[in-house]
Amino acid sequence: MFKTPIVAPLTLVLSLFSVGSCGLINFKENFATRGIATSAIEKLVTDEETSFQAEIEHKLLSLHCYYLIAQKNLIKLEDKIPSNNLSEIYMSSEYLSLLATKGQIDEIEAELEGVYEELNQKNTTNLSLRKKLFLSEIDKFTKRGVIASRSLINLISFLGLTLDQSDLDLSKDNVLDEISNFDKDHEFNIYERNIDHLSYMMEMNLKTEAKKWAPSENDSGNLTGEEFPSKLWSLTFSLGPKVNVTNVILNQLNLKNSKATFFIAAKNLDKLNHLKMVNNPKVEFGIQSMSNTDLTKVGYSTLEKEISEAKMIAEKKLKKKVNFYRLPLGAGQRVPQIRDLIARNQLIHILWNVDSLDWIPQTSERIVKRTKLLMLKSKKDSGIILFHDLYPRTIAASNEMISHLSHNSRRLCHLKDILNEINSNGNDLCK
Repeated sequence: MFKTPIVAPLTLVLSLFSVGSCGLINFKENFATRGIATSAIEKLVTDEETSFQAEIEHKLLSLHCYYLIAQKNLIKLEDKIPSNNLSEIYMSSEYLSLLATKGQIDEIEAELEGVYEELNQKNTTNLSLRKKLFLSEIDKFTKRGVIASRSLINLISFLGLTLDQSDLDLSKDNVLDEISNFDKDHEFNIYERNIDHLSYMMEMNLKTEAKKWAPSENDSGNLTGEEFPSKLWSLTFSLGPKVNVTNVILNQLNLKNSKATFFIAAKNLDKLNHLKMVNNPKVEFGIQSMSNTDLTKVGYSTLEKEISEAKMIAEKKLKKKVNFYRLPLGAGQRVPQIRDLIARNQLIHILWNVDSLDWIPQTSERIVKRTKLLMLKSKKDSGIILFHDLYPRTIAASNEMISHLSHNSRRLCHLKDILNEINSNGNDLCK
């Protein structure tokens, strides 16, 4: 396990951050989640070699800190699941912290992906050396210990590199031991206060009383799954496609005659060219913004791009109407300006009532166990399950859940069919 003292590296991190009066950490560059500005990437790529190396090092350390915070809150959340209902679980500080942490992680991973892509595209001697330095920093960081290497496993997969994923089953003691080392340092506590602040800002109200569902800035335009009839489920995947993951999931759906809804950022639609998804009857499409940006942090012109333009591009590419929208992280579902724009584009916002939390490095068995426990907490054994078609571990987990959803008289359907059934006063339309 990583036992190296962390005071000096974390001091380096803080020297590259600016801390506002509210205690919220801001990265050196103001970049959008997985929509990172090209200028920010180019600036980092062209920095002096020592600055470039220090910046990559501090971003890797930041990832480790945030994944460590995620592991800590995942342990606490799983302890709460048996004795709490879904509303209590998803309003808990642990779950809101996980959402906030994912937002920070997505931003860092997006920038590092952008840097690596930029280094790959321009084949010059200088950038070739910079690429070697980039990969060397990753390799060096993975050797700090098993928990440090687990913190980079998603990033390494996104970059198309390889890392042994056979040992994802970190013990609780390992995680808590690592956290105890970090907890001694003031700088790490600033990371945690950052997450505390962001999670406090999260608005996650999953209750609604509406009976008819249609595009609206009110509750009737915000679907969580708790409103579904008994035994009726929707399986959803976000943020893909990632060809080597999505393709296997598609094969699983076809083999088991099952259906799923894929929420795709409009900028990723070109990736569909490598997959037979568009006319696949097992597949339904939704939009997850243009670039998976947290819409609570942008102005109106960017909202128009992330919602209106994203829908227009998606419908042109797919050659079919798109009915559903998912806010990145679920953030902004109670912001009138955001919800009004979603409604004016004739879209229904889709949340979830079962979050697999598959984005955290872990075994597929642990994902399945937790997902089944959350399903048991649903009001009517019904709802919307959230996965991400990005991670190899999701393949086995979602395959097991597809089988599970076919048992005990359950129905697994597309969202459009479910809404048609609900709005027809319960006629059995979803098959």
